Amino acid sequence: RGADAKVAKGKLTCFGGKIESGETPDECIRRECREETGWEPKKVERAVDFFVDDKLVAYFYEAEAPHSTDHLKFEVGRCGVWVGDYLHDPRVSPWHHAALKSWKLGQPRANFVTPVET
Repeated sequence: RGADAKVAKGKLTCFGGKIESGETPDECIRRECREETGWEPKKVERAVDFFVDDKLVAYFYEAEAPHSTDHLKFEVGRCGVWVGDYLHDPRVSPWHHAALKSWKLGQPRANFVTPVET
């Protein structure tokens, strides 16, 4: 994420965005993947409902990754990386770390508690 991001400045995050009027979450993730990478997954499955301070803020989906022959076209100023050991990679945002940990454990809900600043 860029230096101007409100959340997760300078951290790695998954594809995604806000649901548009009349759009389902499944339609949203497909559209966001298309817009952000030029690729659309054939099948998506909702994997984790993500809560911050007990408020639902996002849905995380699982899909088969693009094939090595698929040409991805990222939005201007953005790029993509594959993160193998995401649970121990400090570049991954805390929100995404929590969601990916829940996904790996087979838990359909991830809860993130905002740290209190001292």
